[in-house]
Amino acid sequence: REVIVDQMENVMGLKAIRLGTVNGSNPCQENNGNCSQLCLYRHNKTRVCACQIDYELTKDKQNCVKPEAFLLYTKRDTIGRISIKNENNEITIPIPGIKQASAIDFDTNTMRIYWSDSKLKTIMRAYINGSDPQRVIDLGLASPEGIAVDWLGLNIYWTDPVAHRIEVSRLVGSSRRTLLWDEAYEPHSIVLDPAAGYMYWSEWGTTNSIKKAAMDGTNQIKLISTVRPATGLTLDYERKRLYWAEKDTPAIISTDLDGNDQKNIVKDKIFEPMGVTLYKEFIYWSDNKTGEISRANKLDG
Repeated sequence: REVIVDQMENVMGLKAIRLGTVNGSNPCQENNGNCSQLCLYRHNKTRVCACQIDYELTKDKQNCVKPEAFLLYTKRDTIGRISIKNENNEITIPIPGIKQASAIDFDTNTMRIYWSDSKLKTIMRAYINGSDPQRVIDLGLASPEGIAVDWLGLNIYWTDPVAHRIEVSRLVGSSRRTLLWDEAYEPHSIVLDPAAGYMYWSEWGTTNSIKKAAMDGTNQIKLISTVRPATGLTLDYERKRLYWAEKDTPAIISTDLDGNDQKNIVKDKIFEPMGVTLYKEFIYWSDNKTGEISRANKLDG
């Protein structure tokens, strides 16, 4: 035993370095393994290409691109992303401190995810890569449920079925205002049409229905009386139609924006749909019974 250096307090890291010839080899050594971003060696003489978190691998499994569209999902203490066009790559976004993420939305202006956490009783946000998580609203919430981003007015809307409220604030959480409040309300899912100035939401309990109002809460009307509690409200802005699922009902349902022309769009091989969203010609949904996320043509299923 020999003391090399003395009187050095609080030393933490220690590493011996040998200069000279590099020993060994692996497939990432030459030309980065033909990967456009990350090349990761897998010990069995194979390598896998990977991308920084806001990029996706293309079908050739080598090149990384910024996607033009993707799916976001919440699952208890996890928020994840699934690519739509690039082999359905799935990643978990590294956001700490999530307890029970419920609804989710996205602001394309700032590339931030917004979500409600019913266990923490907060509205949260973070960048798409998981950095800079922030509490947007953390006071006066009983059980935040549905959320929706107004990407034109730069506001965030949310429902609180326990507090019987629909509220709004700026995206940073300032200028908070209650739009609708009544002991009879049990609002859950919410979706916005900022260009037209309307919001749509589902009510559960004795008032099972889907309602519509101006985005300031005025001119409220009941569009549809639902058989069971409606969830997963989403809009087709191009065709001007509303889509949703109902609890314990094996179907995705659609009407026009006045509540007319009701159709069961998806009715085969669907069991307990919950989350519903649209992209171009497809409707996507999560199924609580199968644990799958599926898609079908939005016109005929």
